[in-house]
Amino acid sequence: SELIIDKYHDLMRGTSMASPVVAGGIALILQVEETIPYLDLYNLLTQNAKEDYFTGSTPNDTWGYGKFSLDGVYSLLKPEHIQRDPLQIFNIKVTRDNIEGTIKISWYTNRLVDSTVEYWEENNSKKSSVSIMSYSTRHEITLKVSSYNKFYYRIKGTSPYDETVETKTYSIEIGEPSTGCGCRTSGNSSFDPGIFLLILVFIYVRKKFAAEKR
Repeated sequence: SELIIDKYHDLMRGTSMASPVVAGGIALILQVEETIPYLDLYNLLTQNAKEDYFTGSTPNDTWGYGKFSLDGVYSLLKPEHIQRDPLQIFNIKVTRDNIEGTIKISWYTNRLVDSTVEYWEENNSKKSSVSIMSYSTRHEITLKVSSYNKFYYRIKGTSPYDETVETKTYSIEIGEPSTGCGCRTSGNSSFDPGIFLLILVFIYVRKKFAAEKR
């Protein structure tokens, strides 16, 4: 049956109406804690259900555990309420683009986190950091390299309920960037000796061909 509330809303009832609402609420919880065990999720929903004048004392055969509610659910998503593995950072990969002079770092976490990458270069005590403020399990960042020394970095992750995890300090060697033309850039740019030799051979052959033609 339907009850028209206004020109925009109808009141509809039945399991076909209740099920998608509950499913949507569960999806919101899973966005925050995608590895929550089924029994913990069940207890979270039933214990957080609301009683009022209509429901009477719950549980009962009409209202079950009460009215579905997400009020206060997120405050319950804490390590002491849910049994789960420690927060982890794993599968770290580093790729270098010597033409662009950049370094791409990618990694995964076993739960949704915000990430921060702290990085610095050899003989430089000043540390820089970049934050990735998007809860995810797959993370990627590209850093611009200003010099060509040894490069250090450390990754930190923070979950929605303030769990934190941090990697050890990693280091990688950074080569001089390539111009993509067979040249080499450094403090004093110069041609590669092999290319210089090819130019000399080309000039010699061209002059010899011109002399024979005359």
